[in-house]
Amino acid sequence: MKIVKQATGTRGTPIDSESTRLGARDIPTEFIELIRMRKVLETTGISRPQVYALMKQNRFPKGVKIGRSTAWVRKEINDWVQQRIAERDSALAA
Repeated sequence: MKIVKQATGTRGTPIDSESTRLGARDIPTEFIELIRMRKVLETTGISRPQVYALMKQNRFPKGVKIGRSTAWVRKEINDWVQQRIAERDSALAA
């Protein structure tokens, strides 16, 4: 008998493959993870001023205000990085 382990999020909640393909607004709240600026900078490799400049130009995911702080939806940041990789790959193929 083969044992299949279901994927879980950082808090041990199950993740089904369909929810990972949805936009952040479509994901049930138990699957949404917010990350702070430090993690955004680590993930994207861009500077803090660049983040805000790109947000102003609508070329970067908007932050979510939480009190006086701002956080970003991890999936939106990861999708943004994946789009940059896809643009690079399509430019190389051309």
